[in-house]
Amino acid sequence: MSAENKFYRELANLIGSRIKVQTNLINNQVYTGTLAAYDRNTMSLVIHKAEDQDGNKYEKIVIYGQWVQYIIETEKPFDLKGLADSLSKLFPPGEVEYIESAGSIMILNKIKVTEDGVQGVGPLAERVQRAFDEFVAEKKAEKKTNKIT
Repeated sequence: MSAENKFYRELANLIGSRIKVQTNLINNQVYTGTLAAYDRNTMSLVIHKAEDQDGNKYEKIVIYGQWVQYIIETEKPFDLKGLADSLSKLFPPGEVEYIESAGSIMILNKIKVTEDGVQGVGPLAERVQRAFDEFVAEKKAEKKTNKIT
């Protein structure tokens, strides 16, 4: 695999991650947000839920590639697939459905789970919430361990 292909694969792996981008525009403007897409030809970036260094918020911005000085990954995306795999161990086969396109997990067609939390009520939702909380706590602990090493 060529170095160029590795570069684009690494960039593609950033999609969905929180990033910080410094531009060479006036005052070297810095934006943080979630990388949604990029153009391989121009290296232009689409960033969702962006914020600039002055605290101004934008639902979506596009930064032309020639303006980009650097990109830093600040946070990996929420591992919804990993959560679905973890939840699959708690419920009968086929009862946990990971819906990648919707960014959600459905359990027993009653409880919906997204990276923002659990939607539903009752004992089943409480059980899922406990599993969700444990999963998030494990990921935070891993993140702390990785920062230390």
